[in-house]
Amino acid sequence: MRLIFTTSALAGLAGFAFSSPIGTNVLDKRVERTIAPSGCLTVGSGEKYSTISAALSALGSSTNAACIYITSGTYNEQLTIDYGGPLTLYGETSDTSSYASNKVLITHTISSPAAGTLDKSSTVNVVSKNASFYNLNVANGYGKGAQAVALTANADQLAFYGCSFSGYQDTLYAKAGTQYYSGCFIEGMQIST
Repeated sequence: MRLIFTTSALAGLAGFAFSSPIGTNVLDKRVERTIAPSGCLTVGSGEKYSTISAALSALGSSTNAACIYITSGTYNEQLTIDYGGPLTLYGETSDTSSYASNKVLITHTISSPAAGTLDKSSTVNVVSKNASFYNLNVANGYGKGAQAVALTANADQLAFYGCSFSGYQDTLYAKAGTQYYSGCFIEGMQIST
């Protein structure tokens, strides 16, 4: 996988500030996240929502700041995140500083040719601006043979902290807007032409 960042894209990072997620103080450092931050919708076995899609739907057409906490597990879902306000998704982890101890996997398996476009093959397609993601693993399990995207970052002011993205080809599609990735892992194959 090859990522290219232009000087203007990096310079654009200084041009905006991400909003503070609900129930957190930007200055607070947490070693683990095993309970939902205050005010978050919760997803997982025994939680209010059993799927991430259901929690996203529950947000409705609001434009208020919102957050979703996802408990440990594998979620076989294909998500398009299109929320009208600032949104934060948190994954359960024993170490918030890295992807290595993440306990949440969002996975889907479809190739771009089968889906029709790169966006439609994405396990997670983010079209909402001002969204932040913490300690989530995202995978497209299609495998060798075709483009199959794990994440399409399709909006402005997106931030990913301690996340892992895996696929075979075109794992991360940084399509539009300004994005920030910190402590993340991206795994895929670089295809020579």
